[in-house]
Amino acid sequence: MVLDPQVRAAALHLGDQLQYKSWFASVGIGDEGSGPVLIIYSRRKLPESVRKALPQQWEKFPVRLQKNGTVQPADRK
Repeated sequence: MVLDPQVRAAALHLGDQLQYKSWFASVGIGDEGSGPVLIIYSRRKLPESVRKALPQQWEKFPVRLQKNGTVQPADRK
C-alpha cells in the first residue's frame, strides 16, 4: 500500500490529539479494501464511554480501535 500524504498527516494529527491519554499507544494506518483506515491502538480495554467518545472519522478517514496485544516469538508454542 502506498501511503497518501493526506492519510499520513491525518494519522499524525490524530496521534497528537490522543498522545496524553493514559490508554493511548499509537495510531496506525490500515487498508479495508475500500480505502485507508486509521487505527487507534490502546494499551488496555477501554470503557464503553471512552470508546463512544472516539471519532468514527478523522479528517475524512474512517477510524477503528484496536487493543495492543503482547508480541510473541514466532516459534513459541
